[in-house]
Amino acid sequence: MSLPRRRAIILRCMVVAAALLCTLLAAGCVTDSPRTRAYAWPFYRADVNPETGDRTSGTLGPIADKTRRTDGFVQTNVRPFYSYTRDPQQFQQEQTFFYPLGMYRERERPGPEWWGDANNDGKVTLEEFKINAVEGAKDAEVEAAFRKIDTSGDGFIDLEEYKAVADWERSPRLERRAQFPPIFWWNDVSYAPGHRELDYFFFPLVFGGNSTIEGSHFAVVPFGGNIKGVLANIFGGDELRFVMFPLYAEVRNNAKKRVTYYLPFPLVRWGYGPGYKTYGALPFFMRTEQWRDEKDAAGKATRIPVADRWTIMWPLFRYDRDRMDKKYPRESLMVYPFFGMTKTAVTFNLSFAFILNYPMFSYTRADLTDTTIIDAFWPIFRIGRGRNFEQFRIWPLYDYSKVNGNTAINVMWPLFWYFDDITPWYREERYQIFPIFFANFRRYLPEPDGTVRTRDLVRVWPFAKYRKDPDNTVNFEMLSLFPFNDEKFDRTYGPLFKFLTVRAGPKEAAVQALFRIFNYEEDPTHLEVSLAPLFRWEVSKEAKDRLPPVGQPHPGDVENFDLLYGLLGYHHGPKERYIKLFWGIKIPTGEPAPEKNKSATNEHK
Repeated sequence: MSLPRRRAIILRCMVVAAALLCTLLAAGCVTDSPRTRAYAWPFYRADVNPETGDRTSGTLGPIADKTRRTDGFVQTNVRPFYSYTRDPQQFQQEQTFFYPLGMYRERERPGPEWWGDANNDGKVTLEEFKINAVEGAKDAEVEAAFRKIDTSGDGFIDLEEYKAVADWERSPRLERRAQFPPIFWWNDVSYAPGHRELDYFFFPLVFGGNSTIEGSHFAVVPFGGNIKGVLANIFGGDELRFVMFPLYAEVRNNAKKRVTYYLPFPLVRWGYGPGYKTYGALPFFMRTEQWRDEKDAAGKATRIPVADRWTIMWPLFRYDRDRMDKKYPRESLMVYPFFGMTKTAVTFNLSFAFILNYPMFSYTRADLTDTTIIDAFWPIFRIGRGRNFEQFRIWPLYDYSKVNGNTAINVMWPLFWYFDDITPWYREERYQIFPIFFANFRRYLPEPDGTVRTRDLVRVWPFAKYRKDPDNTVNFEMLSLFPFNDEKFDRTYGPLFKFLTVRAGPKEAAVQALFRIFNYEEDPTHLEVSLAPLFRWEVSKEAKDRLPPVGQPHPGDVENFDLLYGLLGYHHGPKERYIKLFWGIKIPTGEPAPEKNKSATNEHK
């Protein structure tokens, strides 16, 4: 027999043996209880709940797992490389690659006329409204938005109430986003009926996009093109055109039909448009004027000044007048670095000795709020007081401020922090010893029945994290390597380092240690204790208040015990009892115990 043929035969035998081993392991772990479980750490684990239809499985310890629920939710993780999530409640599918580096997301939202109206009855409840809330929105924010739209106060949003706040951004839409920052970003959003917004970049050279409202844009930096969106906003407009930047550039405000030319940017400039004129050559001189054309009572056209800004020998001298069409026009003067002054009819600020853009000494007065603020050797000393305002700072030793009832205290910046925030929905206290300790305690307003719900979070970085949810479910984890709250970070990397997790709820408890080598789980119908690979003990319990199905026996409790995944064990149930040997051999040990609830069953029949 040739050597390649021998290798092929040996490989086939190894594959068959591996398949047989996995089959025997699963056979020794799966029970005939209503809830199906398989456990062979670290190779494989599975849990199927027939009551809810939810399925979870995993392999290679904390490396890979999958969750599937009957509501359509699916999540697959292969840590730390890949994660896939399909969430029907968020109308989205998302894939991440080495999060937060790579991400692809596809979201399809049905639109405002639906807004979670699952019953299609023309009325949207608060719970339905929450389903279609903006990703990451807090419950209090969603509830406030719901109450704002529900002007009738009947607890529903009807079609007329929706029409009063509807806008095109909440119309039915399909969004596709791909990113690998800082190199690549792509966002394509299609709004009904027929509106599309596309933006992309390949940093640092290529920027582009297309819009059915604003048109297309494309640029290759620094050679030439046009850019719209956020990057154009940085330059003060909604579109930037350039050739061999910074030699030539145009900044356009298409909404106001204004344009500013630079040759080169930002030294020489001139611009014009309705109510707008600018010209200058930095650092020598620059002036910008803005005004509004209106007609007086006699119908004669008149010019109402809005702003007039002068710069001479930048940055030494600057004089501005703005908000000239408002109730309180503002006037500013800067002689850098010696002093600066800003005043209106009700406010006044005087600053001295600028370092970069920060004054060492400053005095501020606001008459309408009776507020006075004095700064010295910024940011070292500050004292301020006014209506609903108070602050005292000796940086970095101590900083105290109170604004509209919200308190912030800092000691030995940036080490010790305390915050006390009061909102219409809850009160929240936060403590922090940067970066090792963080605590957050939120108390919601009492509910109609007097119940006060709380949400607590305590983190001792990098050792442990404690969380208590409003439903009184408690979670404890060790280690906790990330000193911030990010669900995707925690899902992608957390299980690789959490050697102890504890979860305790009103009806359930679970403890996992050393990446599930030790596992304890208990709920009203199930109890499991295991120490892989030594033993696993499981009891499937029948709820005491549950009546048996008509005409069928009471299922009772089912107990299983396995050593080395089924090398030796036993099974006790209402139907049969036996000893298990060598991952498959069953030796009966006698008849099961008589049913205690047989008379109750007959009576029920």
